[in-house]
Amino acid sequence: MVNASRIQGVKASKEAMRVMGYVVVAENGWVVKKYADNSIERISQLATSDISIKFD
Repeated sequence: MVNASRIQGVKASKEAMRVMGYVVVAENGWVVKKYADNSIERISQLATSDISIKFD
């Protein structure tokens, strides 16, 4: 199920790149706009936290 979701996410991202010419993603602590020509524009830095969350 997770793999199917990932595959559909990749397809949607490629389609958005084709239609809009860019996609907005979180990468290396930043929200960035990735353009079809492989250039990247930083939009904003993500906040960090020292809070630890445990998942069961």
